[in-house]
Amino acid sequence: MPARIDLTGHTFGRLTVLGWPHTINRKLYWHCQCLCGKDCFVSANNLRNRSIVVSCGCKQREDRMRFGEANPNYIHGQKALSGTTEYHTWQGMRQRCDNPKNTAYKDYGGRGIRVCGRWESFVTFLADMGPRPAGTTLDRIDPDGDYEPTNCRWATPLIQRHNRSRPRIIVAGLVLGAMGFGS
Repeated sequence: MPARIDLTGHTFGRLTVLGWPHTINRKLYWHCQCLCGKDCFVSANNLRNRSIVVSCGCKQREDRMRFGEANPNYIHGQKALSGTTEYHTWQGMRQRCDNPKNTAYKDYGGRGIRVCGRWESFVTFLADMGPRPAGTTLDRIDPDGDYEPTNCRWATPLIQRHNRSRPRIIVAGLVLGAMGFGS
């Protein structure tokens, strides 16, 4: 077992470690004090990965109060929307169309498929599409069209299989479908 490193006195975000870890459910948690004065227990992994825990929770509450009404991806009275399947769908759609480093970019943004300006905000995307029904994913009705309210729907994998762009082969003036002759 590796030697335990004493984190007492170290600061991680707004948290200062006060003492050695306590075992809770066979996991080690360090006793910390937040800048706001509140004591809390935080796992060593969460302290080292500063993107996970930076305060006792006061920073998140402050951010909600400060940016709640101004943030277009926040709806007052709801839990954070970034953890929803609809949010991950929206984020994936934008990455495929806008990020050349995304592995699927060549099939979306690289082909000229764009996300409409209205859907720059997750809240308007959610308002237009509604909650995602179980067993469905985002589908473009016209596979060569943009992501926009009139061209998108929640669809099952079966519906999506029938809605693919099929490459066509042109031989001596005849169009042959990729799935069979003349399709």
